[in-house]
Amino acid sequence: MTSRERVQTNLVSKIVGHYMMLPRDTEDLTQKIAQHLTTEYRRTIQANLNLYGCQKLVMGPDQESLLWIQAKAAKDATSIANTYLRELTNKVASLRKSNVRGNRFYYMRALDAWSAKRDGYKIQSIALNTATAARQYAQARFVEENNIQGRWLFTGPPPVCKICLRIKALGAVTWETTKKRPLPSHPNCPHAWQQLIPTKIECGDSTWTG
Repeated sequence: MTSRERVQTNLVSKIVGHYMMLPRDTEDLTQKIAQHLTTEYRRTIQANLNLYGCQKLVMGPDQESLLWIQAKAAKDATSIANTYLRELTNKVASLRKSNVRGNRFYYMRALDAWSAKRDGYKIQSIALNTATAARQYAQARFVEENNIQGRWLFTGPPPVCKICLRIKALGAVTWETTKKRPLPSHPNCPHAWQQLIPTKIECGDSTWTG
């Protein structure tokens, strides 16, 4: 390896190191995701209490839900950091291939533009997937803890993927079936299960409120 190649390799390593997420960044992201999950969880529980005719206020997350939120947030933050590092490394390698003589300003200009464009769609996608996961989990806890019975329907815009088309074709299903065919069924899936005929639940001390 020539001296210039060594310099370029060191430059690439420094550029990646400058733009990569540090452990404290991942920790901050974990906390933000946990807060988002908690907000959506509580909103979903309250919406279900209202739907089923109970005037109580959401009180959660309980210990079980809190553990789920913490684990989900940590897993998602780690996955996001790993994905970002992989995409960043590939982008830097592509930039080096395009201009082997590029200096640090060349990389910084290109990466600032790449990062801004990436954030434009990645942040929105992450927020959507976080919210849907929280809603799905909160609904499942509410239904099972309050022993809600009945049939469920596929709801949302007309499906276009094969997975959602097959699920919609099932028609009204039992709660057990919804657990075998969970919605959303894939990233950015806009569909959910909704009870066909919500029936008022007993609203008292034994009602689970989150």
